[in-house]
Amino acid sequence: MVRGKQITDKERESIHRMAADGVVGRRIAQLLGISKTCVYRILRDGPGKKVTNKRGPKPSVSARIERRVVAEIRKRPRVGLGKIAALFVNEVSESTVRRIVAARGMTRKKATRRPVLREQHRSARLEFGFWLLRNNDVIDQIVWTDEKRFLLDGPDGYTYAWAEPDREAQGDQAKADPYGKRGIMVHLAMSAGGVISVERLHSPVTGRSYADFLSNTLLPRIRARFSGDFLFQHDNAPPHRARITRVRFEEEGVVPISWPPYSPDLNPVENLWALISSKVYRASVYFENEELLWESVRRATIAVPEEICRNLVNSLPDRVEATARNGWGYAK
Repeated sequence: MVRGKQITDKERESIHRMAADGVVGRRIAQLLGISKTCVYRILRDGPGKKVTNKRGPKPSVSARIERRVVAEIRKRPRVGLGKIAALFVNEVSESTVRRIVAARGMTRKKATRRPVLREQHRSARLEFGFWLLRNNDVIDQIVWTDEKRFLLDGPDGYTYAWAEPDREAQGDQAKADPYGKRGIMVHLAMSAGGVISVERLHSPVTGRSYADFLSNTLLPRIRARFSGDFLFQHDNAPPHRARITRVRFEEEGVVPISWPPYSPDLNPVENLWALISSKVYRASVYFENEELLWESVRRATIAVPEEICRNLVNSLPDRVEATARNGWGYAK
């Protein structure tokens, strides 16, 4: 006897036909491999009742509402699922939204902080990309520069610490900078031949301080590295565009490359910063003072092999092509 067997309409007709021919219920159950209780229930229901196929539990939300939930998540990717559920009053709960997200394979990733590229920004990136591809033979002559602020508490102000059972974590007490503001400003210059200069900027970066830094420190180091001509790159930060900076470049006989706004992804120094940061904060999440932090940054920078700088610079044509495929937006 098979328990839980689904009875078809033909089997129901057979049961009623055999019962009309005088076959007892127990014998019918044995012939069909079902329980006699099932046979008696079918006989009691009569020959007119049809089989109702069970289709499982009814979905908690319709396909239409599920599509609406997914559409709202796509429109508001940074909003929590609780607020998404609040948009559908008495229609879906937060747990239902979570089930929809899990079924769709959606994952929450850390949002990348970068500005929105508008049409004028994409046009400037297109112009620079065409210039770089047309002048691929001068890539080795470009000096790439950038500034970065290193914080005592790490790149993101870490708030986690190792803790032992039954012992209070000491992370808050040992934190060097409770406000996440203390740190150092570092300027880096590199080319395909390696790191040219790494310098700590003590004073606030203004047009005058940047112009003095160019004349007294950076340009002499670049000229010592390059026996011939070189091309200079820096971004569009206000100190770089200040009138005193432009005048100083004219006095020094240097014409900077026309750099498109909002284009850190096209600057190989950004990739070098990521490598240096990983080495600086590998052994310690925070530093007790600025001097220890600067020494760690300096050591990590001067230890960068020339091969890494060359690979970063040589990847620029591929990076430009990736931005072109993305409509001259960000490469990734």
